Amino acid sequence: MCVVGDFAKGSIVATVRKKLETFSARVSSMMYVAVHVKRSHSCFGNASRSASQVAAGIVTEIRTRADPLLTWLSWSSCLTSLFLLLIIFRAKYYQQMFETRSRFDNRYVTKELRDLDLRRLRQGRETVLPLNTRERAKYVSTTSFRLLASERVHLTRSIVFMIITTFKLLIHMVADYSLYWVLMNIRFHGRFQTVLQPVDATAGVKVAGSGPLSGIVRGLIDALSVPLAMPSPSPISCLPNPHPPDFQRYAQIGILILLLWLCALCEPYGLRLRHVIMGHYQPERARARASWLYNHIIRTRDGHPKIAMTMILMMIEEEQRNLS
Repeated sequence: MCVVGDFAKGSIVATVRKKLETFSARVSSMMYVAVHVKRSHSCFGNASRSASQVAAGIVTEIRTRADPLLTWLSWSSCLTSLFLLLIIFRAKYYQQMFETRSRFDNRYVTKELRDLDLRRLRQGRETVLPLNTRERAKYVSTTSFRLLASERVHLTRSIVFMIITTFKLLIHMVADYSLYWVLMNIRFHGRFQTVLQPVDATAGVKVAGSGPLSGIVRGLIDALSVPLAMPSPSPISCLPNPHPPDFQRYAQIGILILLLWLCALCEPYGLRLRHVIMGHYQPERARARASWLYNHIIRTRDGHPKIAMTMILMMIEEEQRNLS
């Protein structure tokens, strides 16, 4: 029995195990499938300029396009800086003319003129106050709201100058806000971009094995193979992020513009103070100018009736000649 058992164990079982191992190896070889995924990606760029060079180029192009406007603004700033010297020159010129010429800017009814008229009234002589309708259009008091013809011309010039100055300041503010608006539009619309074409990429799936199952898997992979989608580069990180304008500074500029307009509209009344100030420092000269203006009003007042009478007599003589 022991010999039979050893024989069966050594011959039959060993033979069956060997056959089973061979069968399982053949089944394993038949069912073996190995899938290898291979992917390669390459991207090449040729940047001719750096980001700082691109930004400098944009600034240069903007300055080139706005160069005529910037040149005009620079020259106007230089002319504005010379106005202080012009004010000093005009002050010295007014002082010189006030001291040497009685007719210069002598169109105001001052305190000296009223005192002179009061003295003549007490003496029973001819007076000039109150002025008639024609004279009230030519002579005003220093505290009157009415403007003379020369003062209206000066006011018109001041208004034209203020329009130019206001336009210049508004150009600066509009240019500042417009640049901010353009950059914000670029940032807003830059987020909505079209889908870019994927870059060149190669990808593949390799199935190893020689059995029927590997052939089936290989056929499925070949039928369903699609190109792999590559993520498109996004330029959102390169979009500008401008700082908002200083609206408080805009408000300060607006208040200054309103103050300048107020000064321009009140300038004719302020210029009358030159006559008062010079009369305060040179009272003798102020009284002499008042005497000249008083005599000038009397002469022009007496001269007009004579001229009118002469013209009437000439018209009567002409009519008589025509009738004859």
